This record gives sequence, C-alpha cells and structure tokens, in this order.
Amino acid sequence: MAVCVRDVICNRYLVPVRQACAAAQCDNTHCQQVTQQFYGSMPFNVAEMLVMCECEASDENCLHMKDILHSGTCDDEVWICQDAVVQCLQDWHCRNLLKTFQSKCWRAEDAQCSESDLGSAECISQMDPALILGVDPECRTAFLATLGTALMHPCTCKGLHKDDLLKCNRLQDIFHNRSHFMIPQKHSEDHQPPETNESEQDHKWVIGTFEF
Repeated sequence: MAVCVRDVICNRYLVPVRQACAAAQCDNTHCQQVTQQFYGSMPFNVAEMLVMCECEASDENCLHMKDILHSGTCDDEVWICQDAVVQCLQDWHCRNLLKTFQSKCWRAEDAQCSESDLGSAECISQMDPALILGVDPECRTAFLATLGTALMHPCTCKGLHKDDLLKCNRLQDIFHNRSHFMIPQKHSEDHQPPETNESEQDHKWVIGTFEF
C-alpha cells in the first residue's frame, strides 16, 4: 500500500479515493463508486497486488487505506453478512457481479443451486469456500470486480445461531478471506520471469517502484 502512495502514477488514482472515503462528511455511496472506479482504472496485476497487500501492525496510515480499499466504505456500521448480500441484490450491477463471481469461481458440478438461481442470497450462502477456484484468473478477476460493492462491506456473524450462523460464516469466508485468491509462491530457484505478448507489453503499467 505504501508503494502505491509513494508512486506518482498510482497515487494520482488513489487521491480521489482518499478524498471521497476518508472525509469527515463521507458519503458511503460515493465512496463505493470511487473505489470501483479506482480498481477499474488499475491494470489487473496492480489491482490484485493492492487487494492482497498486508500492512505492518504499527503503520496506521497503511491500515486505514487498506480498510478503505478493501471494503470500499466509510460507514463504521458493521452488517450481518447476509444483509450485505441482500444489499447487493437490490442493485442490478452488484447482482450481476455476484452472479459472474459465482459462475467463475465454482465448477458447475460444485454449485449448490441451478444456473438460474445464481446471484440469489440463498445460493451464495450454500457455496463451499473450500471449493473456490481461487487460482483461476477468471475467478480472481470476478472477485476483484466485486470490490467497492456492498459484498465487501465489513460484516459479522455475532449473535447468529445454527443455520444462520453457518451461512454467515460461509459468506464471511468467501468475501473476506483473501487467502482463497492468493497464488502459492514458488521457490526462488524455480522462479521464471512471466511471459508477455505484444498486446500485454503495449498496455504495460509503468511503475518503477512496484515489486512483484
């Protein structure tokens, strides 16, 4: 996160997020919109790095920006995780993102509901987090697309019991456990530089201080 703040290009995109989401009179809807625009303007590898970043426990500025960029909200209220999904389903754009996320991140045979039911609150709460196709590029892209939506609002399962608690825990694991989408690092001796084709080189994000 600190690397982005120090970099001129990345920081230029980050400034509107800081202004919209860190202000004393922050409007939560506007904060979500700006956060979505921020990730939409980032090349995939840069957006992914920011989503998976960690901060030193003593770096309060980094932790604050991480909270904003990962949740896309300035609302201090913590929702029940099922309520976050309900809020998402009330917005057609978020509902479509959720449906795409489900279709890209689980095999058809692992889905707990029919294709026509994808994007429903009951369906997503039945999905098994252990079966997420988190290393699949299309799945990670679909996950990144949900950032800045109600799905990423901080949520809790406190006070729930039995089936409601089970469903809530699944939802919290799916949307707030970044480890599902992290690619295992190879040993340094096996590391090979990534291959790029001409189209990728033409759209290369030039940020000298980023380390991948």
